[in-house]
Amino acid sequence: MSRIFDAMNRAHGLELVSPARRESPSYDLIPKPSANGFRKLTLTHDPNARTIFRTEPKGVAAEQFRLLRRKLAAQYPQGSSLVVSSPSAGDGKTFSAVNLAWALAEKKLPTLLIECDLRRPSIARFLGCSVVHGMESLASEKVEPEDVVAVIDGLPLYAAMVAKAHTNPVRFFNSVDVKKFFSWARSKFQWLVIDAPPIFPFSDVAELCSFAEGVVLVIRARRTSQELVTKSFEALGDRVRGVILNEATLCLDSYYRYLGRYHVDPNSKDQ
Repeated sequence: MSRIFDAMNRAHGLELVSPARRESPSYDLIPKPSANGFRKLTLTHDPNARTIFRTEPKGVAAEQFRLLRRKLAAQYPQGSSLVVSSPSAGDGKTFSAVNLAWALAEKKLPTLLIECDLRRPSIARFLGCSVVHGMESLASEKVEPEDVVAVIDGLPLYAAMVAKAHTNPVRFFNSVDVKKFFSWARSKFQWLVIDAPPIFPFSDVAELCSFAEGVVLVIRARRTSQELVTKSFEALGDRVRGVILNEATLCLDSYYRYLGRYHVDPNSKDQ
């Protein structure tokens, strides 16, 4: 298996520490007209939110997302499109997708956060906003791509969210309208961060990989089973571009050592 992510062994650069609390954020986002034609979402401060660039911008977790940003920017100087997924539900993929997108936008890189977990959408609730036209509207209402996108005030951070759960995501992802949306998005934004469903038990991530250049895999420390981690890497192959260890301590325990061994090609000469 080709090398997937050697920073775990060398610098432990993507060991992210996230807050353990689960309170639902209550940002007050007010849609307003935007100069660039997108709806504007204005955020107010909420100390309980898990958008760490608002609540703890100088904290350890924010710095680790910035480190991830630097690594990805070095790998893709012109930007890229990345799927953010996890082996199972509850691993923190949406937390990671939102904050990775925020980290990219913080550096003034035009970034579009795209919600594609159609069965269990949560970004609007995560941010505390309402959705006028959701991603599902692309197929059901035949809206234009820009109609489902809003911009967060003060940042080049844009979001395309889901308003209502969809019962057949695979069919949706294969529709002409969705393919048109992703083609449009790649032409307008430097970075696409796609919040995908968990890898198991559905096939949604395999479909979404056709819209992206790689996958960032989110693993929850001491919760995600090693069996599912192994199966995830087998399913994704060489498409993995990074690993986020969510809710991890800074110490290098056996769980980290296991991941470190797994993420390096055993035939590599520079282990």
